Amino acid sequence: MRVDRAAVERALLRVSQGLRQAADELNALDAVVGDGDLGTTLARCADALDGVPFVGGTVADLLQEAGGRCAAASGSSFATLLGAALRAAARGCRQAGVSHTLGDVALGELLGCAAAGVAHLGEVQEGDKTLLDAMLAVQRSRPLDGTPWTVFHAEQALHAALKALHHQPGRIGRARLHAGRIAAYDDPGMVAVLRMVQSL
Repeated sequence: MRVDRAAVERALLRVSQGLRQAADELNALDAVVGDGDLGTTLARCADALDGVPFVGGTVADLLQEAGGRCAAASGSSFATLLGAALRAAARGCRQAGVSHTLGDVALGELLGCAAAGVAHLGEVQEGDKTLLDAMLAVQRSRPLDGTPWTVFHAEQALHAALKALHHQPGRIGRARLHAGRIAAYDDPGMVAVLRMVQSL
């Protein structure tokens, strides 16, 4: 799979539409262990992403601008983390010398940069049942046998990650306060990533 800057922008617009459609579902999931406003937060991010055209000329410029818009759209921790992920991916682009086109390897590396940004800012690690687990699942879904990387691979990996962590208590934020009281639930941030991928 190879994507250019225009394709990345189209992807952001599709993700925006998907987030709006999933807003009620994400609010309901978030109400189990949080404030119940994740869907509303991401709908605001969506409005910021497709409210006006992007002006950046390279993939890095585009991701940097998208990250800034998400972070400014809401004061919530998730919007901040999403913004940090996009800006970390932009830095990865610049460090790799990527300007206008991304192949499978570069996409995987950018996802790694984005995940590292979330892990650092959110002070989370793999297995904490958070956004990070979903991002790592997508990154690792890239076939290593030369098979083209598709959205189907990412979606299947996310379903597997959600299933694997469904019965595990949350370790971060308000979720940890419910450990032992709520037997099983899907992390709303992980489901948000699944809906983003499905929107593509």
